[in-house]
Amino acid sequence: MRSTQEFKRVRVLGGKRLRRRIGRVLRAVFFPGSYKLAGYLVKRREILFMFKRKDRFFAADSFQVVDGRVVVDYTRDSWDSSACKRIGLNWDKALILENMSVFSADGTRIGWVSAVEYDEKNCESQNLMLSTGTGSKALVGLTRVPMTSVASIEGASIILSRGFVLPEAEGGLAAKAGTQAAIIGNVVSEKAQAVGASVSKVTGGMSDKAGKTVKYVARRTGQQINDSRGMFKSFKDEYQKAAGPKKVSAASKASGLNSAGGSGKSSGSSQASGSGKSAASGKSQKQGMFSAFKDEYQKAAGSKPKKKS
Repeated sequence: MRSTQEFKRVRVLGGKRLRRRIGRVLRAVFFPGSYKLAGYLVKRREILFMFKRKDRFFAADSFQVVDGRVVVDYTRDSWDSSACKRIGLNWDKALILENMSVFSADGTRIGWVSAVEYDEKNCESQNLMLSTGTGSKALVGLTRVPMTSVASIEGASIILSRGFVLPEAEGGLAAKAGTQAAIIGNVVSEKAQAVGASVSKVTGGMSDKAGKTVKYVARRTGQQINDSRGMFKSFKDEYQKAAGPKKVSAASKASGLNSAGGSGKSSGSSQASGSGKSAASGKSQKQGMFSAFKDEYQKAAGSKPKKKS
């Protein structure tokens, strides 16, 4: 049993050496009435990709499949009108069943013909492979309808016999995927349960160890903080001992003496004398600072500083 689907778009070779590229398989051609396979149409390549050429026909009994390619015999009666005359095919009445619409006896459209299965020995058609249009044929699959259920062919439509019950689609990826998904689901659930049990055993012991480690680290951190406080306090005490007692400045002594023996002087005279002394001392400090800077600059420049008169 072979299907016309196997030959769609297959490369066709011919010629004396059977190596010449003729074209690719386009459609299957059937006898009217008996629906027997007559041969195949070949679509030829265009000349310079612009000029179309007529399709060619080869008989079903004059080819063989070699390395996935259709190789047609070189004899003249294998092609076109000579082949039709030899096999007794009336070309004007020949049928192309593929892509024909299929209707039930009451006129309900069922689908269209996607492929035809036939006996390879006598080329007798056995089944119509229908695509019902409810989804992709690769996903849902094709519905197999026996040729004995075909009542008639009217124009481009196939009418099925009365009382025919449409069977379910076969060979779709959805059915295969559902079966495989069920099998995989059972396997995955069993593996997940086994892995979960083993993981719980391992992680149970690890969680106890981790809790003990956290408590130990927290306790040691608190102890270290308390020790650092005492360490800084003892460092401060040792520093103060090494530095010795604080020295009392002359200004503080003078302020103390002034505060102790200042009852004989008035507050106005003390403020005036104090302001005069501070202003004079400030001027002398500024002059001494600038003169020292000037002397150092002259030394660096190579000139001797001038003596004050």
